[in-house]
Amino acid sequence: MLLKLSTARNRPILMVDSVDHVTGKTGLTLTITASKDGAAFASITPTVTELATGWYNVALTTTHTNTLGALALHITATGADPTDWADEVLTALPGEADANVAAIKAKTDNLPASPAAVSDIPTAIQNADALLKRDMSAVTGEASRSPLNALRFLRNRWAIVTGTLTVYKEDGTTASWSGPVHTTPQDPTTGIDPT
Repeated sequence: MLLKLSTARNRPILMVDSVDHVTGKTGLTLTITASKDGAAFASITPTVTELATGWYNVALTTTHTNTLGALALHITATGADPTDWADEVLTALPGEADANVAAIKAKTDNLPASPAAVSDIPTAIQNADALLKRDMSAVTGEASRSPLNALRFLRNRWAIVTGTLTVYKEDGTTASWSGPVHTTPQDPTTGIDPT
């Protein structure tokens, strides 16, 4: 069964005798618990009207149907078998206009009539090749310890002046990073610590 979100709804329930499990049981006071969208069962008190021959009308209010998802009821009464039923609470019933669907449709209606074919999507190899061939001078906003700054030492101009190594950007004049050069008498350059 389906229910619309925050809409009152009547539900007929059949209660049968707990002795023969067949005969409709009349004159009952129903105890009803509900679970909304998988939450723990909790007591609810909808208006219950006895119809006839063991049938009772349970009048669910908008408070009972205010949560999307499964709505399960467990109903008991002295002298009757317990009964259960479940509904699904939706934003709209089948065939009705749904605000969510309308919003999605409005966005998808603006998509191109013929999107790019799957064959136009670059492969992993094409992406890797494009990355390796990209001109480093076209990249901006890199972090100080980015792969780009590491590669600059291999490809760009660098210089050691008074114990400090400076690696330059692609223009050859703007410093990219620098660090002190550590030396010993036996091995003039023993390490570089970039800042």
